[in-house]
Amino acid sequence: MLGSLARKALRRVYHHTDRILIAEFSGNPVTTVIVVYSPPPEEVEKFYEDLATAVRDVPAHNFLAILGDFNARLGSEDARFPYHDSTNRNGAYLTALLMEHELLPANTMFRKRTGKRWTFQDRASGMLRQLDYILVRQKWRNSILNAEPYSTFSSVGSDHRVVSMRVRLSLRVPKPSPRIRYDWKALSTDPGLQARYTEEVRSRFQLLDEGLEPSSENRRFVVANKEATRLCVPVLDKTRTSLQSRHPDVVVACGRVEEARLGYVSDPTVERRGILNEAKQLLFSTYDKIKGEELMERVQRVQAAQGERQYGEAWRVINEMTGRKRTKEGQVEGHSPEERVVTWFNHFRRLLGTTAEGDEEEIPSFLQNLNIDDGPFTTSEFARVKTTLREGKSAGPDGIPPEVLKNCGLDNIILQFCNLALLSNKQPDMWSLSNIIPVPKAGDLSKPDNYRGISLTCIAAKVYNRMILNRIRHAIDPHLRENQNGFREERTTVAQILALRRIIEEYDDQPYPGIILEVEEHNVKIKCMQRTSRYDLNKF
Repeated sequence: MLGSLARKALRRVYHHTDRILIAEFSGNPVTTVIVVYSPPPEEVEKFYEDLATAVRDVPAHNFLAILGDFNARLGSEDARFPYHDSTNRNGAYLTALLMEHELLPANTMFRKRTGKRWTFQDRASGMLRQLDYILVRQKWRNSILNAEPYSTFSSVGSDHRVVSMRVRLSLRVPKPSPRIRYDWKALSTDPGLQARYTEEVRSRFQLLDEGLEPSSENRRFVVANKEATRLCVPVLDKTRTSLQSRHPDVVVACGRVEEARLGYVSDPTVERRGILNEAKQLLFSTYDKIKGEELMERVQRVQAAQGERQYGEAWRVINEMTGRKRTKEGQVEGHSPEERVVTWFNHFRRLLGTTAEGDEEEIPSFLQNLNIDDGPFTTSEFARVKTTLREGKSAGPDGIPPEVLKNCGLDNIILQFCNLALLSNKQPDMWSLSNIIPVPKAGDLSKPDNYRGISLTCIAAKVYNRMILNRIRHAIDPHLRENQNGFREERTTVAQILALRRIIEEYDDQPYPGIILEVEEHNVKIKCMQRTSRYDLNKF
């Protein structure tokens, strides 16, 4: 588990063996954390050989911390302030590792009372032992402020205590530019706000002169919209999720568990163990009660949204309750954010192929004399496209959302940009750009191939493309196949999908062989419908 600061500083995570996990964090210096779990006695020697190899691979200038359950006891002859008097067999292996790589156990560096040294309590006998350690390099000993075990998580029922270390280091986290979230829904429902926004934009941006460059003028238009957004559009309040652990009932229940635990530690009788178990059960039931209250509150939100016909809000709450559309988290390989950006750039650049070599072959027109209007776009065409814009969608590189184009009086400005692109082939450079958002799929999320890219383009460019589509659609439709429904107005592909599914289901009930050709990007996958199929698939 990582906090938000450590998550942003994380470079990479990989497993060295089944019992050794390594994480690397950006900082000054770079921080390497090795998490280990001691194996059975017959595998101890191999475990320490693997751990020594992992330590040797860590650069000497890195801050190294090795955390874990070593199942080893260190005596006073091998550590400064240990819990035990003598070193056992596993402790001898650990001591050899410490000496070879100039390491020291941080939680034996400080003089603590005996009750602050042990890390493990045997469930059967109640014996206390020190088996968990945090190892650091000796040259960083002055950076260690404190290290000791705590019973913070005793309510979970573990027989180990949490060993915590305070260290003076600096995690170098990239500082992102602050992102302000604006309430565009307020703009779309307030005519007064729309008029004010339009006035602010027009006061900063005049109509284009015919001799000016569209790209530079579009940048001025974008700047004017940013300033109008800052002055007119309200900022969304930050949503803060309330932690169940801070609920007053949970705080009281946790206090009872801690009180019962201290009583059992001081007097480990059967009666006090029963009191401790009752306190834990009360804590668990308190969590269940709070979860039930939160669930009922969300159900009421769904009912209220359904009554107001806010179906999008209702589904959002349902997905939040069920976790049905919970976003997967992952991070591609790379030692820095800059390296990961380069990885994404190279992946999406090669995704759809490379630039063709040689001269492009001219393809003759298949259809002639289609009677497509190629004159300037009219205000009626623009108004028709405006009605199809869906609010609530993300903006493109220019940062102008659909709410602005749909509700504010900027039609003549956008229309002039579109006509310059159509008649003079001069379009703003920003219209050719897109922000690619990687959406995780299944599989290893450190590989770019397991992401699907979604391109966010400028809304104005989408309006331009839609007006062109509206002009050519009536001329192209008569020449398309009757059963082609994709990308055609007032048609759906549901019928084709249903028909294909019925065909496959019928094949499953018949003894005849069949083949499905599934084309996905540049890969062709061939699947047999029946196990009895003996066709030579290589011919396909």
